[in-house]
Amino acid sequence: MDIHDALQLAEELVFEHGLEGWSVTFDRAKTRAGACRPARREIGLSIPLTRLHTEAEVRDTILHEVAHALVGVAHHHDAVWRAKAREAAARERAASPRRRSASTAHGWAPVLPDTGSPATSGRRGSPRALSAVRAASTRGTSSPGLTSASPPRCTRTT
Repeated sequence: MDIHDALQLAEELVFEHGLEGWSVTFDRAKTRAGACRPARREIGLSIPLTRLHTEAEVRDTILHEVAHALVGVAHHHDAVWRAKAREAAARERAASPRRRSASTAHGWAPVLPDTGSPATSGRRGSPRALSAVRAASTRGTSSPGLTSASPPRCTRTT
């Protein structure tokens, strides 16, 4: 799945499931598709594995991590977590068809952190580091403190 589309999907699902104040990050993990980091209020996705997976697989990964965020990671994959994961998946299936647009969800635009230019695929299609900044920031500025070494990030502020 395209990284930009995955970011939009993840941001929508985090919002739809009421995880206010949570952010979506990307990393370069190769042994796990997603991670829930409650101390940082983050749901992380692997760039390499997201690019290999279908939209349905990425959606499942996001919902898996959303379930962890909703019940707490102390539940691991116990009955409480499994019930919440089933509920989240059922809720997703019952939702109306997704609106797809060229812009990312909720006013975010992925840009390269070092230049502020729109994010595109790099050499041989590998993703460049992304950071998501408010669409209003596409005037050429990027979020403070982000460098080209920073992990891509999308934080909801509303």
